[in-house]
Amino acid sequence: MEIERTGEPNGFNPQTEVQLLRIVQEALANARKHSSADRVVVEIHFSPQDWGIAVEDDGVGFDPGHPTRGPWPHFGLQSMRERAASIGAEFEVTSRPGHGTRVDVKGQYSR
Repeated sequence: MEIERTGEPNGFNPQTEVQLLRIVQEALANARKHSSADRVVVEIHFSPQDWGIAVEDDGVGFDPGHPTRGPWPHFGLQSMRERAASIGAEFEVTSRPGHGTRVDVKGQYSR
């Protein structure tokens, strides 16, 4: 795993920090469990007004419109989406079979 950071954080409230931590944890867990990736990169971007966090892998990918189900329900993507919404952040998953997956969370600092 690689971590790339640009800029300096402008401060998060504790609720935002917890939700972002959980989103990144879930994205990394999904990459570990499902992607068969050789490489995973966490990108963190800060500017004075906004921030962005992305987790990208070079794994097997999937069709986000038709996530596969194993022997148990998978609620990870929905949970990440709900966590992002709870802090007013944008959430996007970009993936396709054979081309890896990228999870993006973007937001603005709340004051």
